[in-house]
Amino acid sequence: MVAFALNLTLGPIICGAFFTVFFFGLTCMQTINYLKQFPNDFWMIKYTVMFLWVLQLTYTACICQGAYVLAVTDFGQLLSLLSTPWGLNLGVVIGSLIDHGVQAFFVTRIYKVTGALYVSIFLWIIVALLQVTSFKLAAEAIRTDSIPIVGQTQKWLLNLLFFGDASLDIVNACVLSFYLKVKSRSAFSKNTAIILDRLVVYTLQTGFLTSMVALGAAIAYRIAPEDYIWTFFFMSMPGSFLNALLANVNNRRSLSQVSAAVSTGTTTGFSQGASIQFTRNVVMDPISSVRSEHEPEDPDSNAIEMNKVSTPSDIYTFSAV
Repeated sequence: MVAFALNLTLGPIICGAFFTVFFFGLTCMQTINYLKQFPNDFWMIKYTVMFLWVLQLTYTACICQGAYVLAVTDFGQLLSLLSTPWGLNLGVVIGSLIDHGVQAFFVTRIYKVTGALYVSIFLWIIVALLQVTSFKLAAEAIRTDSIPIVGQTQKWLLNLLFFGDASLDIVNACVLSFYLKVKSRSAFSKNTAIILDRLVVYTLQTGFLTSMVALGAAIAYRIAPEDYIWTFFFMSMPGSFLNALLANVNNRRSLSQVSAAVSTGTTTGFSQGASIQFTRNVVMDPISSVRSEHEPEDPDSNAIEMNKVSTPSDIYTFSAV
């Protein structure tokens, strides 16, 4: 009976700490990859990535401190599982900043790509409300110093946070994918449509993966709120969110490789002579803008230009010569 209780209490916390360290390793790898591939990237994107990396480092240290206290310092003291180490309480605050900082980044990308101001404002408000909910939960965790008490007395806040984070990730992915799909259907060039279709698939993949982690926390909490299984997913949310952001930022390199293949005409399905280059002139947008590598030599030459988005920066511009 005691072993069964530990499997459902201490076990998920230890597993959550393991996965937190695992996600931090992925974060370090992707951050180094980003700095190597984009050393001259726009300063706001670079500082955002570094700030979130520092937060993830601090979050990982906090989770490890909490797991160490419960598993080693308080070893054999079952009543200690009713209290929460300071590292786990602080981790709730820092983890929420990572989660909703990443979501705010994606909403900003939606605004830069689509120019939909009112939709973006609505999504920013949702992010702010979820952050306030996280702060409220953190305050209750610090006040009560007990995971079971928070789990039993703050059910509606926990459900709101978990389902809200999962829903917002899906909405962000669907809004951006819908816009890109519309642009791909209206594209004059098949090459343009192929690039945009790849962006749609990648956006949906990263968005749904992060929403699955938040949804896992919501389902686990709804099924067994008295156990700590939901804390495993809760601890994994910041790492999965941040790695999704870094994957989107680093994805610009693979799109540049597609661009190079198009320029040389070596990729099947691309017409000869098409030139597409990905550049870094989009503020806070991990999807690089696309513009022609050179201007037509003859003013009468066949030039096809895609409609530009009415935003501070041109997101996509294609030229075929």
